[in-house]
Amino acid sequence: MLYTDLDECINVLTKLIINKTLHNIANNVGGPFGAGVIQIVDSKYRIVAVQSNEVLLRDDPTAHSEMLAIKEACKVLGKKMLDDCILVTTSRSCPMCLSAAMWARIPTIYYSEDYDKAHKHGFIDDDIYDYINGRNHIIKEVRIKNEVCDKLFAEWDKKTEKEMY
Repeated sequence: MLYTDLDECINVLTKLIINKTLHNIANNVGGPFGAGVIQIVDSKYRIVAVQSNEVLLRDDPTAHSEMLAIKEACKVLGKKMLDDCILVTTSRSCPMCLSAAMWARIPTIYYSEDYDKAHKHGFIDDDIYDYINGRNHIIKEVRIKNEVCDKLFAEWDKKTEKEMY
């Protein structure tokens, strides 16, 4: 279904996300996070993905709703770049999901709750942002330079027909 009004499309999508997320919370599928993707088609809007967090179900800390929604949208649309789409989330995207949205070239994210809400409920989004910004050290990174690894980029550079992403 195509919507002519973005707010209406977001409201419909949000209801779908909330219902799916409430179901998943009740059934120990995942946490209190949901997301969806809207595609912009000739100044109209179409819902292409509705997902909810599935970390608990999959035993996979990367099974966030945004990650799943981006994957679903790419599959539905048959493309890896979602530059004609909008990501809608129940909470501000964590750094991983924000990065995935950037890799997918999604230009806009609409969200409801901020990091302080997630942090108050035991999620570490703020800690990860602090790490990225050099304000804490929750993980140790060690560079082990290996010249052989340079070969991968050299091989990539040699390709005359490559699709960038």
